[in-house]
Amino acid sequence: MKRILNLFSVPILETIVTDVDNLNKDLISSIDALFALDDSKRILSHLWKNNLQTNVKSELGYSSFNQHDILQRTEFNSLFNLLTPTINGFFAQLNFPGKWQWENAWCNVYPLGAYVPLHDHRGVHWSGVYYVQAETACGDLLLIDPKEYTLANEPDNTLYRGNKITNFVPQPGKLVMFPGYLKHESEPNQSDRDRMIISFNINCHAD
Repeated sequence: MKRILNLFSVPILETIVTDVDNLNKDLISSIDALFALDDSKRILSHLWKNNLQTNVKSELGYSSFNQHDILQRTEFNSLFNLLTPTINGFFAQLNFPGKWQWENAWCNVYPLGAYVPLHDHRGVHWSGVYYVQAETACGDLLLIDPKEYTLANEPDNTLYRGNKITNFVPQPGKLVMFPGYLKHESEPNQSDRDRMIISFNINCHAD
């Protein structure tokens, strides 16, 4: 008997959360207020891995990652409460019998040309991004096949090779969730409006 098995898939959640126009407006105001605070903001783009911080808005983009876990800020509670049933449904589809919990969450702002380089969130089970503000050409999210090094040795254009990179196009209200080990990056923002996101990590445990 011969058969071809397509094994070892990676589950990814991609969905649009509806009726969030007013929520996103409130989130934009909360993000602006957070970054107006007189404290350090982590610089993104090519300086991201240098862990540099600034007290002003950087044209390279800026993040609350080092300073503020927004899970501890009540102005963001409405978003996490809204996302919880969707995440519950995702885990139910995966037949996950245990429980999960938010680990941390942060805001990123990407002005024209800003991006986040390739990285992963190893050490947590799941990571996610919610798009608060996103325009056309504001920079796709790229998820990298975890078999990337093996794929580099396989011939191009074979049916078994699969996609090394998968693009996710930003859209206000879009939620993308993926395993924390998965390498990912974003393309530079090429629009005339800031891309604003809220990122988070989740861990799971036995019931």
